[in-house]
Amino acid sequence: MSDNGRISLLFLINILLYFFIGMINNMASGFSIHLHLDVLLLIFSGLYLTRLSGLFLAALLGLLADAANPVPTGTFLVGYLAIWLFFVWCQRRIRRQNKIHVRTVAVVAQLSWIIFLGLFLGKGALSEWPYWQRILSDVLVSCVCLYLVVWPWCRTQNSLLYSLGWDLEAQISHR
Repeated sequence: MSDNGRISLLFLINILLYFFIGMINNMASGFSIHLHLDVLLLIFSGLYLTRLSGLFLAALLGLLADAANPVPTGTFLVGYLAIWLFFVWCQRRIRRQNKIHVRTVAVVAQLSWIIFLGLFLGKGALSEWPYWQRILSDVLVSCVCLYLVVWPWCRTQNSLLYSLGWDLEAQISHR
């Protein structure tokens, strides 16, 4: 399978994940909780893929999220590319085989993204306590869920690509 086929496969897997997150958010809307797992879509492309493949995948996911969310044009695309750049910066600064490092970097990126969205999109409600209470509950739920899910998700994608003949560890060691 060519690199384009593998990237397409990863994109389809991430679209399925995006769909399942939307279903979970629909079920949790009665409790006034919104689960943000944007970083889960981007961590594999930023930490494990080559730069060009990861950039392409992050841009596609950013365009998808931008089209699906009613926010000012380009917010999710620029935000996803910024998160991807953060993960690329972390490639040489953390051990990608250590689950604590990967989980910590993911939680920091997710926390930053939710705070950015809260500050950027809540211009009229920044001084109201219920708004920040909602942001705090979203941060806590999202970061705990992300911490629990991010390592198995990365291992699953890595194992899938390895079974298709794409050894990412060997590719990274030969750079």
